[in-house]
Amino acid sequence: MKTLNTIGIILLIITSLNALAAGFSMIAEPTGKDLGMTVDTILQHSPFHSFLIPGIALFSTIGIGIIITLIAFRKKWNNYNLVVLAQGAIITGWIVIQVIFLRQFNWMHAVIGSIGLYTIVWGYMLTRLRKKFYL
Repeated sequence: MKTLNTIGIILLIITSLNALAAGFSMIAEPTGKDLGMTVDTILQHSPFHSFLIPGIALFSTIGIGIIITLIAFRKKWNNYNLVVLAQGAIITGWIVIQVIFLRQFNWMHAVIGSIGLYTIVWGYMLTRLRKKFYL
């Protein structure tokens, strides 16, 4: 379980840093220019007219959400296993929604989607382990 935890922590730290940086960039420059994106091409099939709302959502739900998840795991908050599981679902859901809105799939979607699925499995394993010790 220690290896599963270590891999999960490393993957979530990398994902959080990526989400914080990209989300902040989208908030600071809602046209997407700083990230080499344009509203007309990237957001043409989405309900958004700038990257501001997606940037806020990315920064908060993925970036800050992962930080809270890692704190919950480290401090062993009550039901921290469910927090890990929920964060995995949030990451995976983010990618699914992004692919639907963008109408494209690239290697970053595969990587981050895989991290989301890994986090779901990790949260499930933590839940199983907790039930084993509490029953």
